[in-house]
Amino acid sequence: MTLRRSGWLLAMAGTLSGCFWLLELEDPSPDVIASDASGGGGDEVGGMTPETATAPSATSGTMTTATPSDVTSVGADATSNDASDASDITAVVTSDFTTAPDETSSGGLPAGESTDGSSEDGGNAFVSFELETLVCTPSFTWTNTDAVGVPCDTADGDGRGVVALASSERPFVMDRVEYTSDAFVTRPNTVGFGQGISGLNQSGTLVLTGNDVFRARIGCVDGYPGCDVTVRVTARLESDPLVSRTDDWRVRADDEESQSINLTLNDLGAVAIRLELAIDAFDNPAQSFLLWVDPRIECPDF
Repeated sequence: MTLRRSGWLLAMAGTLSGCFWLLELEDPSPDVIASDASGGGGDEVGGMTPETATAPSATSGTMTTATPSDVTSVGADATSNDASDASDITAVVTSDFTTAPDETSSGGLPAGESTDGSSEDGGNAFVSFELETLVCTPSFTWTNTDAVGVPCDTADGDGRGVVALASSERPFVMDRVEYTSDAFVTRPNTVGFGQGISGLNQSGTLVLTGNDVFRARIGCVDGYPGCDVTVRVTARLESDPLVSRTDDWRVRADDEESQSINLTLNDLGAVAIRLELAIDAFDNPAQSFLLWVDPRIECPDF
Protein backbone atom coordinates (compact mmCIF):
# COMPACT_ATOMS: atom_id res chain seq x y z
CA MET A 1 0.00 0.00 0.00
CA THR A 2 1.23 3.46 -0.87
CA LEU A 3 -0.04 6.83 0.27
CA ARG A 4 1.30 9.77 -1.68
CA ARG A 5 0.73 13.51 -1.43
CA SER A 6 1.79 16.64 -3.29
CA GLY A 7 2.57 19.99 -1.75
CA TRP A 8 3.88 21.00 1.65
CA LEU A 9 3.32 19.37 4.96
CA LEU A 10 0.43 21.11 6.72
CA ALA A 11 -0.23 18.93 9.79
CA MET A 12 0.91 15.73 11.41
CA ALA A 13 -1.26 13.68 13.73
CA GLY A 14 -1.13 10.12 15.05
CA THR A 15 1.30 7.38 14.23
CA LEU A 16 1.23 3.98 12.59
CA SER A 17 4.31 1.72 12.47
CA GLY A 18 6.42 4.68 13.49
CA CYS A 19 5.12 6.95 10.70
CA PHE A 20 2.90 9.99 11.06
CA TRP A 21 -0.28 10.41 9.08
CA LEU A 22 0.07 13.61 7.02
CA LEU A 23 -3.10 15.56 6.41
CA GLU A 24 -3.86 18.38 3.99
CA LEU A 25 -6.27 20.54 5.93
CA GLU A 26 -6.99 23.00 3.11
CA ASP A 27 -8.69 20.51 0.80
CA PRO A 28 -11.68 18.51 2.11
CA SER A 29 -11.20 15.97 -0.66
CA PRO A 30 -7.96 14.12 0.06
CA ASP A 31 -5.21 14.50 -2.49
CA VAL A 32 -3.65 11.35 -1.09
CA ILE A 33 -4.26 8.19 -3.03
CA ALA A 34 -4.10 4.72 -1.53
CA SER A 35 -4.02 1.32 -3.17
CA ASP A 36 -4.52 -1.85 -1.19
CA ALA A 37 -3.45 -5.41 -1.83
CA SER A 38 -6.56 -6.04 -3.95
CA GLY A 39 -5.35 -3.49 -6.51
CA GLY A 40 -8.19 -0.99 -6.12
CA GLY A 41 -8.67 2.42 -4.61
CA GLY A 42 -6.63 4.88 -6.65
CA ASP A 43 -5.44 5.94 -10.06
CA GLU A 44 -1.82 6.72 -9.16
CA VAL A 45 0.81 4.47 -7.66
CA GLY A 46 4.26 5.66 -6.68
CA GLY A 47 3.60 8.94 -8.50
CA MET A 48 3.04 7.18 -11.81
CA THR A 49 0.00 5.67 -13.48
CA PRO A 50 0.03 2.01 -14.57
CA GLU A 51 -0.73 3.13 -18.11
CA THR A 52 2.74 4.63 -18.41
CA ALA A 53 4.80 1.83 -16.92
CA THR A 54 7.46 0.68 -19.34
CA ALA A 55 9.98 -2.11 -19.14
CA PRO A 56 12.99 -3.24 -21.22
CA SER A 57 12.23 -5.98 -23.70
CA ALA A 58 14.37 -9.05 -24.03
CA THR A 59 15.73 -7.62 -27.25
CA SER A 60 18.75 -5.42 -26.59
CA GLY A 61 18.47 -1.78 -27.57
CA THR A 62 14.66 -1.43 -27.60
CA MET A 63 11.93 -0.60 -25.15
CA THR A 64 8.39 -1.99 -25.11
CA THR A 65 5.21 -1.16 -23.28
CA ALA A 66 4.51 -3.33 -20.24
CA THR A 67 1.69 -5.80 -20.94
CA PRO A 68 -1.29 -6.41 -18.67
CA SER A 69 0.43 -9.48 -17.28
CA ASP A 70 3.27 -7.24 -16.11
CA VAL A 71 1.19 -4.35 -14.75
CA THR A 72 -1.89 -4.73 -12.56
CA SER A 73 -4.52 -2.07 -13.20
CA VAL A 74 -5.26 -0.07 -10.08
CA GLY A 75 -8.15 2.05 -11.34
CA ALA A 76 -11.14 2.54 -9.11
CA ASP A 77 -13.12 -0.09 -11.04
CA ALA A 78 -10.26 -2.50 -11.66
CA THR A 79 -10.44 -5.97 -10.17
CA SER A 80 -8.12 -7.93 -12.44
CA ASN A 81 -5.25 -7.57 -14.86
CA ASP A 82 -6.43 -9.78 -17.67
CA ALA A 83 -6.01 -9.18 -21.37
CA SER A 84 -9.14 -7.01 -21.50
CA ASP A 85 -7.06 -4.20 -19.96
CA ALA A 86 -4.70 -4.08 -22.93
CA SER A 87 -6.47 -1.10 -24.48
CA ASP A 88 -5.69 0.95 -21.37
CA ILE A 89 -1.92 0.60 -21.68
CA THR A 90 -0.39 2.49 -24.61
CA ALA A 91 2.92 4.03 -25.57
CA VAL A 92 4.68 5.32 -28.64
CA VAL A 93 7.65 3.08 -29.35
CA THR A 94 10.63 4.17 -31.43
CA SER A 95 13.83 2.37 -32.24
CA ASP A 96 15.58 4.30 -29.47
CA PHE A 97 13.17 4.77 -26.58
CA THR A 98 9.61 4.52 -25.36
CA THR A 99 7.60 7.69 -24.86
CA ALA A 100 4.73 7.72 -22.40
CA PRO A 101 1.49 9.23 -23.71
CA ASP A 102 1.22 13.01 -23.23
CA GLU A 103 -2.13 12.80 -21.47
CA THR A 104 -0.70 10.79 -18.57
CA SER A 105 1.01 12.19 -15.51
CA SER A 106 4.18 10.14 -15.77
CA GLY A 107 7.19 9.91 -18.00
CA GLY A 108 7.62 6.17 -17.53
CA LEU A 109 8.31 3.83 -14.64
CA PRO A 110 11.96 3.64 -13.57
CA ALA A 111 13.58 0.24 -13.56
CA GLY A 112 13.49 -1.20 -10.06
CA GLU A 113 10.25 0.61 -9.15
CA SER A 114 7.20 -1.46 -8.33
CA THR A 115 3.83 -1.06 -10.03
CA ASP A 116 1.95 -2.32 -6.96
CA GLY A 117 2.84 0.64 -4.73
CA SER A 118 5.53 -1.07 -2.71
CA SER A 119 8.85 0.60 -2.00
CA GLU A 120 12.13 -0.64 -3.41
CA ASP A 121 12.96 -2.61 -0.26
CA GLY A 122 9.86 -4.73 -0.76
CA GLY A 123 7.73 -3.05 1.93
CA ASN A 124 4.93 -0.53 1.82
CA ALA A 125 5.61 3.18 1.99
CA PHE A 126 4.05 6.52 2.85
CA VAL A 127 5.55 9.26 0.69
CA SER A 128 5.89 12.45 2.72
CA PHE A 129 7.57 14.66 0.12
CA GLU A 130 7.76 14.35 -3.67
CA LEU A 131 10.86 16.43 -4.16
CA GLU A 132 10.47 17.08 -7.87
CA THR A 133 7.46 19.24 -6.93
CA LEU A 134 9.67 21.40 -4.67
CA VAL A 135 13.05 21.76 -6.39
CA CYS A 136 11.88 24.50 -8.76
CA THR A 137 9.93 26.49 -6.17
CA PRO A 138 11.12 29.04 -3.59
CA SER A 139 11.55 26.05 -1.26
CA PHE A 140 14.89 25.24 -2.92
CA THR A 141 17.93 27.37 -3.76
CA TRP A 142 20.44 26.19 -6.36
CA THR A 143 24.05 27.39 -6.58
CA ASN A 144 27.12 26.20 -8.44
CA THR A 145 30.53 25.60 -6.87
CA ASP A 146 31.50 29.20 -7.61
CA ALA A 147 28.62 30.32 -5.35
CA VAL A 148 26.65 31.67 -8.32
CA GLY A 149 22.88 31.19 -8.18
CA VAL A 150 21.32 28.93 -10.80
CA PRO A 151 17.64 29.51 -11.64
CA CYS A 152 15.34 26.72 -12.70
CA ASP A 153 14.70 25.94 -16.36
CA THR A 154 18.05 27.23 -17.52
CA ALA A 155 19.03 26.37 -21.08
CA ASP A 156 21.20 23.31 -21.71
CA GLY A 157 24.16 25.49 -22.64
CA ASP A 158 23.98 27.90 -19.67
CA GLY A 159 27.47 28.31 -18.24
CA ARG A 160 26.14 28.78 -14.69
CA GLY A 161 24.71 25.26 -14.65
CA VAL A 162 21.38 23.62 -15.41
CA VAL A 163 18.34 22.77 -13.28
CA ALA A 164 15.24 21.77 -15.26
CA LEU A 165 12.05 19.82 -14.67
CA ALA A 166 11.16 17.09 -17.14
CA SER A 167 8.08 18.05 -19.14
CA SER A 168 6.40 17.32 -22.43
CA GLU A 169 8.05 20.47 -23.78
CA ARG A 170 11.45 19.49 -22.38
CA PRO A 171 11.68 15.70 -22.01
CA PHE A 172 14.76 13.83 -20.88
CA VAL A 173 15.75 10.29 -21.87
CA MET A 174 17.49 7.81 -19.54
CA ASP A 175 17.85 4.07 -20.17
CA ARG A 176 16.01 4.70 -23.46
CA VAL A 177 12.88 5.82 -21.56
CA GLU A 178 11.66 9.38 -22.09
CA TYR A 179 10.56 11.23 -18.95
CA THR A 180 8.10 14.09 -19.20
CA SER A 181 7.31 14.39 -15.47
CA ASP A 182 8.28 13.04 -12.02
CA ALA A 183 11.92 13.89 -12.72
CA PHE A 184 14.41 16.75 -13.02
CA VAL A 185 17.90 17.20 -14.42
CA THR A 186 20.99 18.94 -13.04
CA ARG A 187 24.24 19.82 -14.80
CA PRO A 188 27.31 21.55 -13.25
CA ASN A 189 28.62 24.94 -14.28
CA THR A 190 30.96 25.08 -17.25
CA VAL A 191 32.49 28.50 -16.55
CA GLY A 192 34.47 29.60 -13.52
CA PHE A 193 36.71 27.51 -11.32
CA GLY A 194 34.33 24.84 -10.06
CA GLN A 195 32.31 22.21 -11.85
CA GLY A 196 29.46 21.28 -9.55
CA ILE A 197 25.93 22.30 -8.56
CA SER A 198 23.81 21.78 -5.45
CA GLY A 199 20.29 22.51 -4.24
CA LEU A 200 19.29 23.20 -0.63
CA ASN A 201 15.79 23.46 0.78
CA GLN A 202 14.71 26.46 2.80
CA SER A 203 14.23 26.30 6.55
CA GLY A 204 11.00 24.68 7.72
CA THR A 205 10.01 23.09 4.41
CA LEU A 206 11.04 19.48 5.17
CA VAL A 207 10.02 17.89 8.49
CA LEU A 208 10.72 14.19 9.02
CA THR A 209 8.23 11.78 10.56
CA GLY A 210 10.88 9.89 12.56
CA ASN A 211 11.20 6.79 10.36
CA ASP A 212 12.21 8.13 6.97
CA VAL A 213 14.39 7.36 3.99
CA PHE A 214 15.36 9.40 0.92
CA ARG A 215 14.98 7.48 -2.35
CA ALA A 216 15.51 8.24 -6.02
CA ARG A 217 16.68 6.70 -9.27
CA ILE A 218 19.64 8.44 -10.87
CA GLY A 219 21.53 8.15 -14.12
CA CYS A 220 23.15 10.07 -16.94
CA VAL A 221 20.85 11.47 -19.58
CA ASP A 222 21.13 9.48 -22.79
CA GLY A 223 23.19 11.13 -25.53
CA TYR A 224 25.95 12.54 -23.31
CA PRO A 225 28.83 10.02 -23.49
CA GLY A 226 31.12 12.26 -21.42
CA CYS A 227 28.82 12.27 -18.39
CA ASP A 228 30.78 11.31 -15.25
CA VAL A 229 29.73 12.69 -11.86
CA THR A 230 29.63 12.09 -8.14
CA VAL A 231 26.13 12.43 -6.70
CA ARG A 232 25.87 13.43 -3.05
CA VAL A 233 22.80 13.60 -0.80
CA THR A 234 23.12 15.16 2.67
CA ALA A 235 20.51 15.74 5.37
CA ARG A 236 21.39 18.08 8.28
CA LEU A 237 19.38 18.97 11.34
CA GLU A 238 18.12 22.53 11.18
CA SER A 239 18.67 22.83 14.93
CA ASP A 240 22.23 21.45 14.78
CA PRO A 241 23.92 21.42 11.34
CA LEU A 242 26.79 19.36 12.76
CA VAL A 243 24.41 16.39 12.96
CA SER A 244 23.94 15.00 9.47
CA ARG A 245 23.60 11.92 7.31
CA THR A 246 25.24 11.77 3.88
CA ASP A 247 26.15 9.37 1.11
CA ASP A 248 27.51 9.59 -2.42
CA TRP A 249 27.43 7.58 -5.62
CA ARG A 250 29.49 7.55 -8.84
CA VAL A 251 27.43 7.82 -12.03
CA ARG A 252 28.88 7.45 -15.53
CA ALA A 253 27.45 7.38 -19.03
CA ASP A 254 28.93 3.93 -19.64
CA ASP A 255 27.09 2.39 -16.68
CA GLU A 256 24.90 -0.47 -17.84
CA GLU A 257 21.81 1.17 -16.36
CA SER A 258 20.66 3.82 -13.93
CA GLN A 259 20.73 3.02 -10.23
CA SER A 260 18.37 3.25 -7.28
CA ILE A 261 19.75 5.13 -4.28
CA ASN A 262 18.58 5.61 -0.72
CA LEU A 263 19.74 7.45 2.39
CA THR A 264 18.34 6.30 5.73
CA LEU A 265 17.19 9.21 7.90
CA ASN A 266 15.25 7.46 10.67
CA ASP A 267 17.95 7.95 13.31
CA LEU A 268 17.60 11.72 12.93
CA GLY A 269 14.14 11.57 14.51
CA ALA A 270 11.01 13.64 13.83
CA VAL A 271 12.87 16.88 13.08
CA ALA A 272 13.18 19.62 10.49
CA ILE A 273 16.10 19.07 8.11
CA ARG A 274 18.06 20.89 5.41
CA LEU A 275 18.42 18.51 2.46
CA GLU A 276 21.21 19.06 -0.05
CA LEU A 277 21.19 17.42 -3.50
CA ALA A 278 24.55 17.86 -5.24
CA ILE A 279 26.59 16.64 -8.19
CA ASP A 280 30.25 17.23 -9.07
CA ALA A 281 31.66 16.51 -12.51
CA PHE A 282 35.01 14.83 -13.05
CA ASP A 283 36.35 15.90 -16.44
CA ASN A 284 33.50 17.11 -18.64
CA PRO A 285 30.84 19.22 -16.89
CA ALA A 286 29.26 20.24 -20.19
CA GLN A 287 28.34 16.58 -20.77
CA SER A 288 27.36 15.74 -17.20
CA PHE A 289 23.56 15.87 -17.29
CA LEU A 290 22.26 13.88 -14.31
CA LEU A 291 18.59 12.85 -14.15
CA TRP A 292 16.81 12.44 -10.78
CA VAL A 293 13.71 10.26 -11.18
CA ASP A 294 10.98 10.23 -8.52
CA PRO A 295 13.14 11.74 -5.74
CA ARG A 296 11.22 11.50 -2.49
CA ILE A 297 11.28 11.21 1.28
CA GLU A 298 9.14 8.30 2.45
CA CYS A 299 8.32 6.20 5.47
CA PRO A 300 9.01 2.64 4.22
CA ASP A 301 7.26 0.71 7.02
CA PHE A 302 3.79 2.18 6.58
